[in-house]
Amino acid sequence: MKKYFKKAFLNQQIASDICIEIENGNIVSISNEVPELLTEQKDGILIPGATDIHCHGGGGYYFSNPDISNIRKALTAHQNTGTSRLIASLVTEPISDLKNQILRLKSLVHSGEILGIHLEGPYLAESRCGAHDPTLLRDPLISELKELIDISENTIKMVTIAPERNGAIEAIKYLTDNSIVAAIGHSDATQSQTKDAINAGAKVFTHFYNGAPKFENWSDLTPASIASEGLKDERVFIEFINDGVHLNDEIINNINRIATNRLLVITDAMAAAAGEDGEYLIGKLPVQVKEGIATLKSNGSLAGSTLTTAKSILRLLNIYKFDLNTVLNYSNYYPSSVLGIEPLELKVGAQLKDFRILTSNYQEIINI
Repeated sequence: MKKYFKKAFLNQQIASDICIEIENGNIVSISNEVPELLTEQKDGILIPGATDIHCHGGGGYYFSNPDISNIRKALTAHQNTGTSRLIASLVTEPISDLKNQILRLKSLVHSGEILGIHLEGPYLAESRCGAHDPTLLRDPLISELKELIDISENTIKMVTIAPERNGAIEAIKYLTDNSIVAAIGHSDATQSQTKDAINAGAKVFTHFYNGAPKFENWSDLTPASIASEGLKDERVFIEFINDGVHLNDEIINNINRIATNRLLVITDAMAAAAGEDGEYLIGKLPVQVKEGIATLKSNGSLAGSTLTTAKSILRLLNIYKFDLNTVLNYSNYYPSSVLGIEPLELKVGAQLKDFRILTSNYQEIINI
């Protein structure tokens, strides 16, 4: 089967008149020749789908759900809304519960349905716990990390740690030495503690500016903190939740100015993403979702987002007027680089299911 696209993102630029031949879902040839008889013609721009390295669920379900069919429903919800590949993130739970969740998810990594597992806890700071149960937070132990990694059969790909916790720097070094991404966040770490964490190998800032101290002055990033040090250090990639709730326009524009080569589009999506408003749980904490905004019922704190990567990408293009190449760096090339995997690129051997159509007016991202 041949498919013709008026425009496609090819070799990191927009190319015109692209004809792709497909066999069994795989791209077997790419040419600029417009066939006389078109089997199918697609308007808009063919782009790679997003790689989301921080996502907890969607379509009404969490990746911690005990029923693997419900986990697949969450995956489908994001695959239908701009995401081609993702890391399944887990929130703070008792270690015994986390083990069971890891055991379920690792089969989806082995089958290629997800890229890996992200532990966003329990090694976070109580002062910046957000939607994580503060009574379950704890210091990281190498022995415990090793046990979790072993039962995951090396499918754990990222762990978030607050640098000020006892044993944090040693844990970050251990993760880095074992080719697992160490992320920093949910933290009140000092500038010095943050430097120690980055020097030990930490290379991602978990949902920047959420669960972290705020700046008084963006011109010199003061006062000094984990936020200022993480944003300034060129070794650190910066996750950001672009839903219009977690970060305002000033913050988006400032982090784009300061860390333009290191930003990562993430959703931090909870179960209601691509789903319905209503009542949910994060771990065992009750959450209310109203008009797409998820908050803890206990104190009103933000409890993840209902964002999809399609919404984030369209906001960057339409509201902030970022160019398409920059946006696709943030949603595909840089997240892939963090994980040490190949980015999604239009080439022979690629799977067509990993690409989406961005309408020419930048109003919608749809599956092919």
